[in-house]
Amino acid sequence: MRSLFRLLLKLTPHHFQRDFSDEVMAILSQRLEQEGRSFAFVFREVFGLIPLIVTARTLPPQIAPLVGGITIAATLHYTLYTVLGLLLRKLSTMVTSLNAFSSNPDAQPLMLVIWVVFCFLGLIPLFLMMAFRVRLQKH
Repeated sequence: MRSLFRLLLKLTPHHFQRDFSDEVMAILSQRLEQEGRSFAFVFREVFGLIPLIVTARTLPPQIAPLVGGITIAATLHYTLYTVLGLLLRKLSTMVTSLNAFSSNPDAQPLMLVIWVVFCFLGLIPLFLMMAFRVRLQKH
């Protein structure tokens, strides 16, 4: 396990390794003796080192906003389409269980409207990006 932590510490910059790697390994050894080699301990310590690695390797100031923007956009994109997918699966399950198309011909226009609304919801991010781009071009 110590080799895993040494490997993770090698991801930090050289000046950080030189200044702090011995201290981090000493603290890790001390905690390892106290708590033992449980999965929870390894999980907690590995994921505790990840923010350390990220903060030790700071991005140049001109790249940081770009990376932050891409991260936020990707998170919002993933969340929106995950929720939309869950809603469509739920709608599909409801339609299948009710057997609405075969038993009630009046339900078909309603299902078409619901389908169009869900498709429009899926296109909202595209509309927002286009509006943002037009606004940027005006300035």
